[in-house]
Amino acid sequence: MIPVDIEVARFDGLAITDVPDLVKIDVEGAEYRVLAGMLPSIALWSPLPVILCEVGWGAGHPEWPQELAAFDALKALGYGTTLVNGDEVDVRDLRSTTDVLFIPGPRA
Repeated sequence: MIPVDIEVARFDGLAITDVPDLVKIDVEGAEYRVLAGMLPSIALWSPLPVILCEVGWGAGHPEWPQELAAFDALKALGYGTTLVNGDEVDVRDLRSTTDVLFIPGPRA
């Protein structure tokens, strides 16, 4: 492997005005970092988008508490979680890298 420089930008500074239908996150264990940058925008969007997130390593993640805090923030916005086949899943039970759908529920 060789290092590669890439340009990055903070999500909250992009001034995106269109609400997406789907957000795909596959960032090799940095899910909570991506969600931390997106949560302020997600909280304002209506309707909420479906989020397909590859959750790296499950409970073996070196920063699992931070991952769970980000997932809890989505739950507080009304998101439920399923596997891509539609089976319900509790992210706290994940033990390996798993694709999880965060599905928005009705807003109060």
